[in-house]
Amino acid sequence: PEQSISRDLTSYGFFFLSTERNLKKFHLHTEKKSWPEAWRYCRNHHTDLASGDAQLTGDAFQTEMSGSAGEKVWIGLYADTWLSDGSYPALWNPTLFEGKGACVALSEKKWKSEDCSHKNNFLCNTREYFVVVVVVVVVVVVVNPVCVRDFNTAAGLTLCLSPTDKLVLINKSMTWERALSYCREKHNELVSATNPTEQTLVQNIAMGAKTTHVWMALRYSCTLDLWFWVDNKVVKYSNWGTSEEIVDTCDMSGAMEKGGKHQWFKKNANKKLNFICREY
Repeated sequence: PEQSISRDLTSYGFFFLSTERNLKKFHLHTEKKSWPEAWRYCRNHHTDLASGDAQLTGDAFQTEMSGSAGEKVWIGLYADTWLSDGSYPALWNPTLFEGKGACVALSEKKWKSEDCSHKNNFLCNTREYFVVVVVVVVVVVVVNPVCVRDFNTAAGLTLCLSPTDKLVLINKSMTWERALSYCREKHNELVSATNPTEQTLVQNIAMGAKTTHVWMALRYSCTLDLWFWVDNKVVKYSNWGTSEEIVDTCDMSGAMEKGGKHQWFKKNANKKLNFICREY
């Protein structure tokens, strides 16, 4: 059984934009960092560490790499497939790859795996985007929200999502990995709560669960010693329970409690819980 909440939006308007394109796609940084430090830096200041077959073999990448003076440069390949952005083991070309570490650096056109704590240069990528330089806007918007009353809140609160988003509560108990697969097959993704607004939306629908907690798209990487959202968003906002242990262990995923303060708790990924999918 699935329960969902959604919002319909009707809008009318028009606008005119004058734009220019950002052409620089890769950025070489020569201040040496560990792989996790480089990964966080790229996420915060650009888009991500450079990765993907098309990126790593393209002319723009090779041009930027020429400034590394033959030194090792971290790229976005790693042994932990939970963090994969689509760069799966098919990219690990045996004619180019050598080493036994968990993270990957590029040197003289060879992929060298080594300890993630080593300090190397690194190369970030930036998605191409358009910068608005002149804007003339005349907009008339008529919003007719159709909010489904929260089905499990005694106070009778209403809950609206964005015009295209829908949260779906799955009242079936599954392991974290199976829940992730289910959401990706049937909907789009396991739910994330990356800010207080999303936290409120998720906790309201979580109250309808049949288990004490519901799985979220939150996973722990032993290799990199960090928590991350599986859709590649950095964990900046958090709502961990105060009783949670400081030490993290492998095979852990994040779940939100259905009641109380709706805090997050670290659970063994093999535990079977209800979960929430996001559809967009």
